[in-house]
Amino acid sequence: MTGNMKKQNKKGGSKPLNKAGEELRKNLPFLKLIYISLFVNLLVLLFLFFFRGKIPPEVPLYYGFPEGESQLTNKSGLYLPAVVSIAVIVINSLITYFSRDEFIKKTLIIVSFAITFLSAITTVKIFFLVGSY
Repeated sequence: MTGNMKKQNKKGGSKPLNKAGEELRKNLPFLKLIYISLFVNLLVLLFLFFFRGKIPPEVPLYYGFPEGESQLTNKSGLYLPAVVSIAVIVINSLITYFSRDEFIKKTLIIVSFAITFLSAITTVKIFFLVGSY
């Protein structure tokens, strides 16, 4: 290959990525919040995975139910808040990507971040409440 062909390949190969990145940044406001939310959820999932031996077989998760056994779930139920939070982020990001209203876009992203924040706090508090460390 000649020097000109290498330059053309580099330029031609990077343009679609730049256009896609620009389009994503244009259609998704607060893109950093989406990345932070996904990162926090992955950290919570990894935290639970590595410390699963320190969690008892049953943990309280469903605080809205009547007091007693109905509030309990097995220890794999602690993954539920983070997984639901990731699902909300994906759904809200898809809605945001195709929406035209800027207020709706920003609101959905901020709501996704808030859900991540609250689910992470809930999961970590439950772990420190019942975990044996």
